[in-house]
Amino acid sequence: MATLTEIALFKACVEKPQFISDYSSFNMDKISGPSNVDGLSEEEINNKKLNKLYHMAWSGICKYMRTVTQIKNKPIEFPGLGIFVPVI
Repeated sequence: MATLTEIALFKACVEKPQFISDYSSFNMDKISGPSNVDGLSEEEINNKKLNKLYHMAWSGICKYMRTVTQIKNKPIEFPGLGIFVPVI
């Protein structure tokens, strides 16, 4: 199985974005559910798992941005979001 580098993954996201409108389209089997599920419907549990998935994705994007701008001292552009430059 081939793996994607971070750069290839972000390039694919920019060049061919895909939009998913329903959480059932996500593979959330590997995402751990909330610790207290008493009284929660399945939809509420899936929404909590989806929020965790979004947080994990955003965290990865932020770490990538920090690596490129601060450690490699290169600017990075995300179309529609902005251009981030190294800070001295």
